[in-house]
Amino acid sequence: MNCNPQKFFVIVGNPHSGKTKTIQSIFKRKNFFPFKQPINVPWLHTKKFVVINSSDFNFRSSDHLGKIRAVVNLRIGDPVSFVTPLSICFDGSPRDISDILVYLNYLDIETHHLVLCSSWFDKNVIGDEVLERYRELQHNGTIHLFEKLVTNSPLRFEERTNEVIQLISSLLNNKTMQPATSRLYENQLKGKSFDLKSGYPEAGSRYQRY
Repeated sequence: MNCNPQKFFVIVGNPHSGKTKTIQSIFKRKNFFPFKQPINVPWLHTKKFVVINSSDFNFRSSDHLGKIRAVVNLRIGDPVSFVTPLSICFDGSPRDISDILVYLNYLDIETHHLVLCSSWFDKNVIGDEVLERYRELQHNGTIHLFEKLVTNSPLRFEERTNEVIQLISSLLNNKTMQPATSRLYENQLKGKSFDLKSGYPEAGSRYQRY
C-alpha cells in the first residue's frame, strides 16, 4: 500500500500539441525552475508544486527521465506535488517514452496521467491505438482523458484548462470528482481487462473521461 501523500501529475499529449501552453496556463507563469523552491498557485494556496518542464524541440526521453529522477530524489518526502509534460511516442527513437513510464510504474508516488487528447495548434487528436499502447505500459496510476476539442479555440482551451485545475484540486483535497460531463471506465476498455497481471506493484489502472 502506498502511504506517500505526494502526487505526480503527468500532462500527456501529442508532440507539439500545446502541453507547455497548458502548464503555463495552469500555473499562471511562463518559466519553471524545478531545482529552486516549489511554487504555489492562485487557485490552491495551501499546496506546493514542482514543475519539471521540457520542450518538444530536440527532446530526448533519456534526458527528461534523468531530470525527473534528479528532482524526485531531491524532493521525495517533501510536501510537494510533481508535474511534468510528456509527449506520446513509441517509435523506438530517442523520443520514445517507454522507459519514463516504466520508471513511473515503480515510483512510490500516487500518479495521475492527464491526457490532453486534442492539440491546440492543429486538428490532430490522440488515437485509440496510441492510448491503448500507453495503457499497456502504464501499470500503476490513473489515466484521465480530456476529450474536448480545443484546436485554435481560446475559449475551449480555457475550459479544458479549468477542468484540469478542477481535477488536480479535487485529487489534492482527497475529494472524488465525478462531474456530470464525465464517464468513469473502470476495468474496461473495449471489453479488455484493466487488471494487468504483470508483476508490477499495485497493478491496475483506470480511465476517466471528461
